[in-house]
Amino acid sequence: MRRHSHNPLDATIADSLTVDFPYLNKNKTIDTLSPVQVGIFLKDVYPDISSWVIWDISYKSYNSHLRGIVNSSKKSGKSENFSWEYIDNQKKYINNIFKGHCSKEKDNRNDFWFGFVRITIISDKIKNHIKGSSFYLFSYLNSQPSIGVWYCSSTNDYDLLEAFGNEVELLTEVKDKIKINSCTSYCLQPIYLKKDIEMMVMNEDVKNDIEKQALMFFKTKDLYDKMGITYKRGFLILGSPGNGKTLMIRNLFRKIDKEHNGNVSFFIASVGAGLDTDVFDEIFKKANDEAPSVLVFEDIESLTKDSMITRSEFLNKLDGINVEGNGVLVIGTTNNPADVDNALIQRPSRFDRVWYFKLPDEKLRLEYLKMNFKGIEECNLIRVAKETSDWNFSYLNELRTSSALLSISDHQNEVISNETFLKAFELLKKQFELCKNKENILDEGEGKKKLGFAGL
Repeated sequence: MRRHSHNPLDATIADSLTVDFPYLNKNKTIDTLSPVQVGIFLKDVYPDISSWVIWDISYKSYNSHLRGIVNSSKKSGKSENFSWEYIDNQKKYINNIFKGHCSKEKDNRNDFWFGFVRITIISDKIKNHIKGSSFYLFSYLNSQPSIGVWYCSSTNDYDLLEAFGNEVELLTEVKDKIKINSCTSYCLQPIYLKKDIEMMVMNEDVKNDIEKQALMFFKTKDLYDKMGITYKRGFLILGSPGNGKTLMIRNLFRKIDKEHNGNVSFFIASVGAGLDTDVFDEIFKKANDEAPSVLVFEDIESLTKDSMITRSEFLNKLDGINVEGNGVLVIGTTNNPADVDNALIQRPSRFDRVWYFKLPDEKLRLEYLKMNFKGIEECNLIRVAKETSDWNFSYLNELRTSSALLSISDHQNEVISNETFLKAFELLKKQFELCKNKENILDEGEGKKKLGFAGL
């Protein structure tokens, strides 16, 4: 059996392995299966198929779509060049009901599928394959344990598998939203962003400059070519948490998408301890292949510290991006500017523009409060704006939530009164001061024993 990835790993299962073994545990449910067990099982179920391969789609954007092609109510489907159907020949792999991990009810899940699906080619457009020919996919609970990351395939034509995966993704794309290719620690999968601009309060000069630079970049390819400059740019957005960096990027995606009629691709990578080179390479490759594109790295200071990616790997990727010249805009964000590697900032070809998102000043805080508390007297809004010099937008937003919850508990029919607004503010103000001075958090019942963060 072979596993397909960027670095294919071959592990042959001998044809003679047809030994029977129990697939059920004492609760009559399926345990996880090792690669050897899967090989034995597949040979037992389909003895005429000489070999199977493991299809690793953890880094593919269509992985979440492939998990959903079969569910409990619809066991078949069709795309432009393929049709598929669930096969009842599960034999000893009896856990063939369609379950997944999203539902709270263990017996009512349909986001993953177990078992066999037959895929048939229904057109003559697939190169090197005859219309009417078919292959099998087997979905199982592997030894990781996980579902929908590795499939066993009766074909070793990975171009065919890739074509099938891409068609399944196209079938389920959301047309009225913007597709964002999201790279998490272990996989690349699509998420969808509503096209409506979100209300945002921030420094207008900074906002306008970022938008202008980004929008102009995708209009100036001819100028880059004329001047002999590599057609790529890098932005770095600094600032403490809660000051609008993520919201700014979401709205930037929306404006770029609208300005360029959906012809720009979007990618966003969230750094995590499990981020490995396969997934990392894939997101750079796709950003290049699908250019013009925007590639965002959140918490960029953590990339080489909290993941498997080395500093040199990341710098080499940045320097080698967009060799085809189709336009890639790389945006890095960080909550800890002091931790950002100087090599990222001091070389213009990596990040040539830097913006700092400061805490909102009194004017911006008042603007935000007026936008979100329509029924509150202005004198109260002005007072709160004056007394929140250390607050970020996230804390101001929490004031909205706290006020709403207090109004409900006080039976005010969800209408926030001036009294409730000020009451919520005083509660949050005390909490903010307590957290800011966490060394002074005390357990009053035990004298001056330190608790919370300081007590750890």
